[in-house]
Amino acid sequence: MRRVTLSYRLPNVSRRHKQAALIRVRDPRTLREANIRKPFGYFVGAVPARARNVSAEARNSAGAMLDRFNFDRLAAGKPPDRFILTPKG
Repeated sequence: MRRVTLSYRLPNVSRRHKQAALIRVRDPRTLREANIRKPFGYFVGAVPARARNVSAEARNSAGAMLDRFNFDRLAAGKPPDRFILTPKG
């Protein structure tokens, strides 16, 4: 995975896109202690509180899509800027 792009809609506005920050986990000692064989990464991104239909697209160095993730809102009463990752199935 080389980049992750967030995609979302705002009320009465066309679809928007923005880059997420990638955090790579590569420290050999930490991975070994956690019994993880291969490095991995997380992505962090922020969208406006009014955003709807939020998704993230992971792409490789050639720009080809590796996967797309959709986000669902947390249970009622939680802040609207928090999401649960639900991989497309």
